[in-house]
Amino acid sequence: MTVLQNTIADRIEALIDQLSYGIYERRDAIRLCLLAALSGESVFLLGPPGIAKSLIAKRMIKIFEDESYFEYLMTRFSTPEEIFGPLSIKALKDEGKYIRLTEGYLPKAKVVFLDEIWKAGPAILNTLLTVINERTFHNGVEHENVPMRVIVSASNELPGADAGLEALYDRMLLRLYLHPIQDKKNFKAMLVQKPLSRSAGNVKKVSNDEFDLWQKEIAEVNLSEHCFELIYELKLFLEQKNSSGSQIKEPVYVSDRRWKKSMKLLQACAYFNGRSEVLETDLFILKDCIWHDLASRDAILEVIHDFAKRRFCDQDEVQSTIVQLNEKISLLDNEFANRFATRLASDMRLTKIRYKLNDQQVTTQVHNGLPNMCKIALIGEYDILEEGSQEKAQWLYLGLDDFQKQIKSGSCVVKGYVNDRINGTWLNFTVDENRHLHVQNFSNQAIPVAVLSSEALLDINENWLLPLQALDQEIQNIESNILKNQLEFSTMNKNIFVGNDFIEDVAKSLGALTLELNNIKERKEALKTRLSATAKLFGQGS
Repeated sequence: MTVLQNTIADRIEALIDQLSYGIYERRDAIRLCLLAALSGESVFLLGPPGIAKSLIAKRMIKIFEDESYFEYLMTRFSTPEEIFGPLSIKALKDEGKYIRLTEGYLPKAKVVFLDEIWKAGPAILNTLLTVINERTFHNGVEHENVPMRVIVSASNELPGADAGLEALYDRMLLRLYLHPIQDKKNFKAMLVQKPLSRSAGNVKKVSNDEFDLWQKEIAEVNLSEHCFELIYELKLFLEQKNSSGSQIKEPVYVSDRRWKKSMKLLQACAYFNGRSEVLETDLFILKDCIWHDLASRDAILEVIHDFAKRRFCDQDEVQSTIVQLNEKISLLDNEFANRFATRLASDMRLTKIRYKLNDQQVTTQVHNGLPNMCKIALIGEYDILEEGSQEKAQWLYLGLDDFQKQIKSGSCVVKGYVNDRINGTWLNFTVDENRHLHVQNFSNQAIPVAVLSSEALLDINENWLLPLQALDQEIQNIESNILKNQLEFSTMNKNIFVGNDFIEDVAKSLGALTLELNNIKERKEALKTRLSATAKLFGQGS
């Protein structure tokens, strides 16, 4: 950002403050109208009567040095003379020319406000198309340049579907819906507010030369390939009928002209924020450019919020790597449980399967003065085995003989000891379809276990600890990627034309990725602790 660009950004912020002074809950609308005015684009304000639509338009004249302003309330009886100027009787009489006297009317105004625009007749609306498109007015045989910087139109309703107004409506680039004042404090302040005798501050107004220079420099603002891909993805998403429960039920048509003009608005947004390239936060402006009716407006607002939380700052790519990392940890955990858990012998006795622990290889010891006790390690996550207890079980002690008698049927409840506790507790054991031994926690969830034995078991370090350690680099890469994205976003998240709710959405979703990664790191460390403890218990670690 150059010093000059920074100065422009500060000046625009000061302008927003000045234009918003004394108007409650209209700052977002005002700054977007300002952006449209400084870009030479058009605005449509939709909302019920008496919510400051005309006041917002009138504030736009404070932007430019030349405060030429034209305002008109349309009715079905409005005539072209009232908008574009009366016919010159002298020119018609003396020269036979059909010429309008445009001074003081729309063709000579920098800022135009047309209220209840859809009530105007075809003659007015058709002429407006040319004025908005070409910034020219066909005055007889002459083509007058129209100096209009911004046209703000307003209505209490949208144009009728069969009214033939689609062409003009499509040229209203920014579409803003205004609610009555919502906040209680603001409503009270509005009621007791005295008439304003001044405006806040005294910001330098925009000269004609500045405006022309800015238009040239806005056109030079770059669109990064990344932002183009995001726009194109959004375009494709809106064009397809979505039947997967999404808020977009039907395709949303956005004309090529509207996308093209929206691009200029994005460039202007970047430029007046002091940047030479469109960044992700500028794309939030699209939410007020691509809706057609109130139903699509609500859906698009939600879609763009969700889209930003998924796609901005490569969040979906980071999310994908986090999911893959989580799956790798789950695979190691499940493999450890399946391959290391004790598997019982079985045979058929009459019509029943009988299970038995290979006690010849079981290592027994004395525990709490009781002989022939076998020690059993929890292979799955450490858990609480009895309701009301606060202690998570890591290993158990059981009487081998009693256990062998009880487990024959495939399940049993035997008295044992959790960790190194002196007091015994009743423990529920089951055998799964693969003959793996499990202990039930107090919620009846099965946890795989391994009985301490003298047989040579799989090397925990080689098969699980080393592969788990190899994931550290992946975790570090994801962590670095998230940090990089957060730092990049922190440099772009100041956008004078975008509401804080959108910025906060992305910031929160980036923070959520960090929380997800931290949870995975904790899960990995918990698995590592279990693996190391089991390895040590089975004589494989120091």
